Amino acid sequence: GTQSGANNFLNFLKQELLPFVNAHFRTNEQRFLLGASLGANMSLYAFIHGQDLFSGYLAISPAKDEALFSQIKTSIMEFDISQEVKLYLTRGGLEQTLVFDDLAKSLVKEQHNNLNVVFETVPETGHAGVNAQGYTRALQFFFQKTIVEIDEQTLKCYEGKFKNEQGEVYRFFIENQQLYATNPNGLISPLTGVSPAEFTI
Repeated sequence: GTQSGANNFLNFLKQELLPFVNAHFRTNEQRFLLGASLGANMSLYAFIHGQDLFSGYLAISPAKDEALFSQIKTSIMEFDISQEVKLYLTRGGLEQTLVFDDLAKSLVKEQHNNLNVVFETVPETGHAGVNAQGYTRALQFFFQKTIVEIDEQTLKCYEGKFKNEQGEVYRFFIENQQLYATNPNGLISPLTGVSPAEFTI
């Protein structure tokens, strides 16, 4: 069963792996747990028993586990999540997974307590073929940022040439109310504002 040893593994993540990573590497509060097939069951188990441990959970085509799925459906209303948690659920379009579909659709319908759920199927793919698109779509969902409109006066604050720590020079300019960046190799990229002080390519 998927819960055999699952709690031990979750405790390993909490008590050993995450503290080790935080102690030896530069990290932030964004952590994601991604799993496919049986790994997806572990991701779902951590979702209901860890809750705030990760910022996002991905479950790709989990193995059929009616006990686990039922536990999630019955406990979801009791969740008390202090910060936004994202849950991305997906499967191949050729898979027959009525129990998982029922769970996924019920979670999407709830959308409460800082829980943001997306369920998608990948057309014309089976159990193994869904992985590549599943991981890609989930990461896009996890790191998705809200685009904001920034006035030209604020944009003008960013015009000019700037040098990074490696001594590379980047040029920023405005054209048709759009901020652009030119890298040291001459590549020009439009920048999109996610806040008055943060931009993304």
